[in-house]
Amino acid sequence: MLNEELLNYLKKHWRGVLGLIDVDKPYCIPMAYIIYNNDVYFLFVKEGRKTECLKRNRNACYLVELLEHGKHVSILMEGYLEKTYDLEKVKKVLELFVKHIVPKDAYLRGFEFNIDELARQYVYSDTYAGIYRFVIKNYSIMIK
Repeated sequence: MLNEELLNYLKKHWRGVLGLIDVDKPYCIPMAYIIYNNDVYFLFVKEGRKTECLKRNRNACYLVELLEHGKHVSILMEGYLEKTYDLEKVKKVLELFVKHIVPKDAYLRGFEFNIDELARQYVYSDTYAGIYRFVIKNYSIMIK
């Protein structure tokens, strides 16, 4: 669960850069996030390089940058990704992504979202695509 300071910053933005480990090298990709029950969630719509990285190593970092009152705020979080298998939670997070993120995100706008069908696929199949909770072990906030 996020502390209040971090949560307040994250609620003001919606995307950052996710860093994963691809065997022996870093792999970074822009990713949108959603806050649900004071946790950060990512949507991996389909399998690909991200999910291949996760099969080998769940460790991750996430960088969010924003402007706050004319100051640059940089947030770096470290932890790991944990796939969510609770059907109701997956549905709720998918609904939040469709409502708040899909209209803003050019990549996600290219997909069809049948929430019930997609949620069942993510929870009950052996796909690595799905909803991932970011378990944050430590973070830093830099303000300049």
